[in-house]
Amino acid sequence: MPQLFQAVKCAHCGVFQGQQANTKVKKWTCVHCRGQTTLAATQVYGIGSGLETRKRVQELNAIRGEKQVSRQGRK
Repeated sequence: MPQLFQAVKCAHCGVFQGQQANTKVKKWTCVHCRGQTTLAATQVYGIGSGLETRKRVQELNAIRGEKQVSRQGRK
C-alpha cells in the first residue's frame, strides 16, 4: 500500500507544502515560516502519491508567486 500525501497551505505565510496523510500527528510545522497549524484547520488542495503531491504543490506555489508579482506590479 503506497503512502499518501496531501497538499496543504500554511495558515501563517500561505506557502503550499506536502504532508503525509496517514499520520496520527494532528499538527504540522511550516518549513518556510516555522508556524504551527493543525490539520483539522487546514484545507487540503490535493492528495496522492509523493510525486503527484510534489508536482501539485509546485504548481500551486508557482500560481501563488505569479499573483504576488502581479499585485506588486499594480502598486
